[in-house]
Amino acid sequence: MSRKNVYLSLTDKIEQYISQMAPGTKLPSEQILSDYFKVSKPTLRKALKALSDNGYISVQNGIGNTVNITPLSMKKELVFVCSDLHFFGDTLKNFSTKVAKSNYISSIIPISGSPDMQKRILHSVFERKPAGIVLYTGSLELPEDLFTDHEIPVLHLIRRHFGLPGDVLSFRNEESAADIVSRFYAEGYRKIAIFGSRVNPHAMRERLHGFLEGFRKVRLRPRQELICTDPAGYNEFFMNFQTARRPQAVCCLNDYCAGEFFIEMKKRGIPLDGIQVSGFDCSPVTMFFPASILTVKLPLEELGNKAAELLIRRIENPKLAEIHEKLSSELIYTRVNESLSII
Repeated sequence: MSRKNVYLSLTDKIEQYISQMAPGTKLPSEQILSDYFKVSKPTLRKALKALSDNGYISVQNGIGNTVNITPLSMKKELVFVCSDLHFFGDTLKNFSTKVAKSNYISSIIPISGSPDMQKRILHSVFERKPAGIVLYTGSLELPEDLFTDHEIPVLHLIRRHFGLPGDVLSFRNEESAADIVSRFYAEGYRKIAIFGSRVNPHAMRERLHGFLEGFRKVRLRPRQELICTDPAGYNEFFMNFQTARRPQAVCCLNDYCAGEFFIEMKKRGIPLDGIQVSGFDCSPVTMFFPASILTVKLPLEELGNKAAELLIRRIENPKLAEIHEKLSSELIYTRVNESLSII
């Protein structure tokens, strides 16, 4: 690496190092810093001078270097608040990698517990005033005026949260649900049911709306008795599979709902012959299903890269118009591993 690149890289590293320090904090000695960053003292002094010229640190004879200011533009922490670390594992991994390559620091904050506990976690995140926040809180509902008094760039993941201003990054949720109905129709299915409960209420609304939009596009009339989103209606719903009105395809709200459909059919002794099932999310749980299903593979890795890119763009260009971007998803059929099927 050239001397110029070493110096520029060191400047970025020292910025990260002091970005969490309060004004007035004294920096360690040059010897300690040069050992810590594994650079020579002349290179260290050049980087410190650049920070001093920009007003970030002050040099005082007999005292040493102290932090002068840590403005928002210098704060390097990007916080990813997430209520489902397992589901968004690939997203979080790619987000952190992209952030590090852009000379920022990533922090992953899991949000869980009671609504009051989640509220306290969110307050603590905003109070630490990071450079930016990626926000995904699942089904948590809080007052829309809770975080109005802040200037921190926020990127909402999947959908807007609490009425907060900010950019939104999502994927084709409703559109993918409509695509499932269109795919079934193209494959010759005309009697199509909708099934699923115990789903994030936001996702349920979006996907149910998407399925119904899919019906509209292919000019099929949805039959109310073939739509079940409440366990209280299971008995009546599954009776349809034992009559001449037996559905040819079932659109489930996600892969776990598809698994529940298989379980309920087995429990009632109803054969799956001739029924095609769809899910959503392309979960590993599908390997245990007794039949292949059509599911939606979400762009979770791309979601992490794009989240980092959009948040950093907003931090560095705060006057940009608000962004609402959707990533494409993919419809795929799962493979059946008969040795693992347990439903």
